[in-house]
Amino acid sequence: MIFKRFNFLSLPLINVLSLKNSIKSLALGLVIFSQLSYAEPLTLKDAINKTLKQHPSLQVFKFKQAQFNAEREQAKLTPATQLSLDGENLFGSGDARLLKSAELSLAISSVLELGDKLNARVKFADANMQQAMIGQTVTQLNLVNQVTQDYILTLGAQEKVKLAQKAQKLSQQVLEKIQTRAQAGALPQAEVSSAKANLIQTELELELAKQSFDYSSTNLSLNWQQNLSHRPAQFEQLTGSLYQFGQASSFATLFNQLMKNPQVQVLMASQRAKQAELELAKTQSQADLSWQLGVKYENAPNDASFIAGISIPLAQSVRNEASLKAIAAEREQLLVNQKTLLLALHNRLFKAYSLREQHISAANKLREQIIPMLQLALEQTLDAYQLGRYSYSQWFTAQQNLLNAEKSLITHAEQALIQTAEIESITGQSLLTSMN
Repeated sequence: MIFKRFNFLSLPLINVLSLKNSIKSLALGLVIFSQLSYAEPLTLKDAINKTLKQHPSLQVFKFKQAQFNAEREQAKLTPATQLSLDGENLFGSGDARLLKSAELSLAISSVLELGDKLNARVKFADANMQQAMIGQTVTQLNLVNQVTQDYILTLGAQEKVKLAQKAQKLSQQVLEKIQTRAQAGALPQAEVSSAKANLIQTELELELAKQSFDYSSTNLSLNWQQNLSHRPAQFEQLTGSLYQFGQASSFATLFNQLMKNPQVQVLMASQRAKQAELELAKTQSQADLSWQLGVKYENAPNDASFIAGISIPLAQSVRNEASLKAIAAEREQLLVNQKTLLLALHNRLFKAYSLREQHISAANKLREQIIPMLQLALEQTLDAYQLGRYSYSQWFTAQQNLLNAEKSLITHAEQALIQTAEIESITGQSLLTSMN
């Protein structure tokens, strides 16, 4: 992909409110969640709200806001007025002894700024303030993306617990049937031992699945814990479904949203701040005018006179050229960095989009075709096993094939939604067209 040279500095200022609206879109659009009947459910919206309210990384911005407000007030100040008192021929000898020949001057002085320096300083302060505001919103967007991915992984861990419970229950039922038939002499004791081993294995997998869910839940809850003390997750279940992927926009449409990427917007804000700094530096090429007004009193003749003076530096523009070149070079570096970032984002977006399509295709095929066929095969195998036509190993193989397919479905659904979150993070917009 070849990017044309954009004049990014001519783009309009970023609408910070639109970025904040993107947070709501990300919060609602990444995963479509259906309500389930749990005693203490946690929704994605709740998780995001808790994080945005309590995450430590967001607390620093109120101090940054105070800092930039103070800097803007400082930028609005005009040069100070000075009062000076000078004395000559004080406490000498001869005609100058004591204060006989004393000369006293009382004057006020200041600097008259030329080149609209005050307005340039205020614009530079405003650009820095806007850059900080965008930085805050970008941090919020990144947190939304992180919480969403953690939520998806925890939801996947919850589904794996359900699957492990299903496998354990099925193994228990089969063991009971085998024990009944073995007691009647219809089966060898070896099959009872195999069934018991399979039950123990499913119990172990259930315990591991529960531990994985506990870990994922605690990791998710860390996003809104302000204290360093460790606390387990304060919720028992999550609401939602892993298998509702929504309708994605085309890749071309998503590609056109790359300029809304948070990282790109930060660079654009930096470019505007650097441009404001360059404009401020240009004003330094025009020298300021220093002035002085006052009165002078000579004690010997007992005379007073009015004094005035002005001064202006010479060759100020020449002395300022190096500073202008340095700032202009920094601005060009930001433009190059933005083009490099856009290329990298294009690669990330294409990879995420492709992986999402692959995982959705695999999940749909598993859910709609493969798993129903394996369920039917397991039922048929169990019926044949009870009639003595199949061995226990054949039934066990049919069971494992079904469980493996269901595990694979969970993994593909997880990854499809993770890639959805990745695309949302890259484009800065909601990917899914339907939300609740």
